[in-house]
Amino acid sequence: MMDAGSMRDRAVMLMREALELLDAAGESDAALHLQWAHDIAARVPVLQPDDEIDLKRFLDEP
Repeated sequence: MMDAGSMRDRAVMLMREALELLDAAGESDAALHLQWAHDIAARVPVLQPDDEIDLKRFLDEP
């Protein structure tokens, strides 16, 4: 049986795959909610008012 950390890691990986499928299908509302759940499970820190977002990392261009 898998330990809790391994199960969470697998769930996060599956959520990433599901996000790609939802995005490709144009299901932006569902993807938005799944992204929120993914961020919670992956323990992504919440942005703070003074945080800056590096948008370059989201672009396909090098």
